[in-house]
Amino acid sequence: MVLIMKFNELNPSQKAKGKMCFSYSGGKDSMLALHELIEIGYQPVCLVTAINLDVERSWFHGISEPLLEAVAESLGIPLLKIRSDARSYQTEFIKGLEEAKALGAEYCGFGDIDGAENRKWDEDTATEAGLIPLLPLWQRDHEKCVADFLNKGYSAVIKTIS
Repeated sequence: MVLIMKFNELNPSQKAKGKMCFSYSGGKDSMLALHELIEIGYQPVCLVTAINLDVERSWFHGISEPLLEAVAESLGIPLLKIRSDARSYQTEFIKGLEEAKALGAEYCGFGDIDGAENRKWDEDTATEAGLIPLLPLWQRDHEKCVADFLNKGYSAVIKTIS
């Protein structure tokens, strides 16, 4: 089962609640998805972030561990770091999600908007760890995501260029 919701269409009596972990990349879409899941009543037990063993920075956005830790601390949400190389990424991520499940998570949130292979990976990985995947931004217009991000009071800082 995958929950993909249009959160702006929910009224308070429809608010879902449950404990979740969140696959946190440090990107704007990730932050927006986390915000929206919390806003409708999901309670985060931890942020799950993968660290690339080869460069000692986060996968995909290349964020340093001290910055990731500062963000988690500012949000008041524990940070669960998963260390992996390319070969062990999914296996180690599943182990991390299993740790989050042991902390009480029933769901795992993701910030993916599109890409069928991304959705399949999210669903397969969460399900393998015994969690229900949540994709609140799935198929949302990219420009709308940026507007929502800014309207919620966030700003983005470019930290790495590849």
